[in-house]
Amino acid sequence: MRSLTVFLITAGLALGLTACGPEPAAPPAVAPAAPQGPAAKKDPVPVADAARVAVVKEAFTYEPKGLRDPFQPFIKLEEKKKVRPQVFVPKTPLQRYATEELHLVGIIWGDSGRARALIEDPEGKGYVVGTGTLVGDRGGRIVRIQPEEAVVEERAVDLFGEENVNVVRMTLRKPEGEVNP
Repeated sequence: MRSLTVFLITAGLALGLTACGPEPAAPPAVAPAAPQGPAAKKDPVPVADAARVAVVKEAFTYEPKGLRDPFQPFIKLEEKKKVRPQVFVPKTPLQRYATEELHLVGIIWGDSGRARALIEDPEGKGYVVGTGTLVGDRGGRIVRIQPEEAVVEERAVDLFGEENVNVVRMTLRKPEGEVNP
């Protein structure tokens, strides 16, 4: 058994040493056969130039000029401005009713030229208001008090996000027998 192991070790060393020897020489380059027919008129590429052409590779460069960005989506979504319609929560008794339900009963002028108006709700209760007072359930504000009327502006945002201004003129009611001059 000892002789068998010595034989295997010796055979392995012999194979290992022969495997580490010099590489076999490459076969000589053979020029391609000359083409026959119409292609024969062209000059064949020399073998040395063909090897050089194979070694030199043209590097690829990406030119994004005039091309679409590959990381952008196909569909362009426009961001809409987010405008929420204003919801007015009634804070005063006059804001519980629509502006059309309120009646202008009287106008009082002070010594300083400041005007006050008396507005009556549908229940018959009266309220003294001035310029800037909130009136109506749509966020109206009294902007001007004149001798015969009070002007209320209601600002609202529609579904398209545009702000609309509605001007409501509350005029004094004349008694039945009185005629406008």
